[in-house]
Amino acid sequence: MNNIVKDYYNENAKREFNRLSNPYSIIEFKTTLAMMDKYLKKSGKVLDIGCGPGRYSIELLKKGYNVTLYDISEKELNLAKSKSRQLHMWRL
Repeated sequence: MNNIVKDYYNENAKREFNRLSNPYSIIEFKTTLAMMDKYLKKSGKVLDIGCGPGRYSIELLKKGYNVTLYDISEKELNLAKSKSRQLHMWRL
């Protein structure tokens, strides 16, 4: 079962990154960001387990959080790392 899930996300990493950009899913994205703003401290460390391609992690990096990413999919982790580097916000 684990390999089925891993393979799916490895094959669909780019699609998953773009998933939260369509008119229907943008509601999910903005609502989740609002909840993060409401309940997270204004700074600190975040462990993003199941980070996928990093859409939420990137937003946290923009706000100055120290973010550690973890995901079953190597391709999604690599995409998250690449997108974060494009923003000059990747922290090793």
